[in-house]
Amino acid sequence: MFQRSAALLLAAVLAAPAPAGAQRYSDEDVARMMIDEQRGLFTGECPCPYSYDRDGRQCAERSAYSRRSVSNLLCYPADISAGQLLQYRRARNLPR
Repeated sequence: MFQRSAALLLAAVLAAPAPAGAQRYSDEDVARMMIDEQRGLFTGECPCPYSYDRDGRQCAERSAYSRRSVSNLLCYPADISAGQLLQYRRARNLPR
């Protein structure tokens, strides 16, 4: 009887949804967060090639990223190293 009750309790715990704070984030999710955060801090008009200027034109080669006028500007997931992802995850307590 005890084993059956324990097994039912374990099954209920495992089937229960994870708490809201336990959300998992893929590397792609974290990379997108990093890119979005950095773009939000950018003070100019065209941070990335896929950004649009005030007139609605795509920035393309006029972007800071294309001109390399801002060092370490992140616009694409490929711009982010595994070490940067890990550091960002740890600083913000983002589980995998």
